[in-house]
Amino acid sequence: MLSTPTRLSAPSTHDVINTIKNIKMKSIKTFAAFVFAALTLGLAGCSKDVEDLIVGKWNVESVTVTDVYTNHPNPSMNGTNTETEYVPEGYSMTFTFNKDKTVELLQSSGDVTITGIGTYSVDGMKLAITFTETYTDDNGQIHNDTFNETMEICNIDKENMTLRVTEGDFDDVYDGVTYHHTSYSDYNMKRL
Repeated sequence: MLSTPTRLSAPSTHDVINTIKNIKMKSIKTFAAFVFAALTLGLAGCSKDVEDLIVGKWNVESVTVTDVYTNHPNPSMNGTNTETEYVPEGYSMTFTFNKDKTVELLQSSGDVTITGIGTYSVDGMKLAITFTETYTDDNGQIHNDTFNETMEICNIDKENMTLRVTEGDFDDVYDGVTYHHTSYSDYNMKRL
C-alpha cells in the first residue's frame, strides 16, 4: 500500500503529469500525486468502433512505466525496465467520455478534489483531449489550468482501456557513446 504525502496545496494536473513522467524504477515509492493519469485500449480496428467503445465512465486503476535503453555503454542499462504502480488507497480518478465528444474528469484524494471539463477526439488509435481543470488551493484561491494531451490507444474493449503517453524517445550520449532511450506510461482503466 502506498502512502500519500502531505501537500500544502492541491496539485494541478500538470504537476501530476510531470510527477508521473519522472517516476522511475528507484523512485516508484514516491508515487503519490497520481492525479492526471489517463487511459488504455484490446484493439477495435476502425475509428468508429473505438469512438463507440470509449463512451462511458472509466476509472484509472494503475500506471505501467516502461523505459527501453539500446546501445547504452553500461550493459546493465540495456533492455526494457517495466514497473506497475496501483492507485493508492483513498485516491480516485475517473474520466467520463460522452457521445457529444465532451469529457469530464474527477480526481479526489483526501480533502482535495479536482474537476475538469473539455473535449476529445479519436483519430484511428489516437485520443486527443483538451480540458480545463479547476481546483481550490489551501489559501482558497481557485485555479483553472488548460491541458492538451494526445495518447495512443493501446487496448480497448467493453470493460478495459489502456492509453499510452510517450514521455521521451531520443538519442543521448554517455561517456562519448550515443545510445537510445524510450520512456512511456500506460494508463490502465476499467469501465465503471
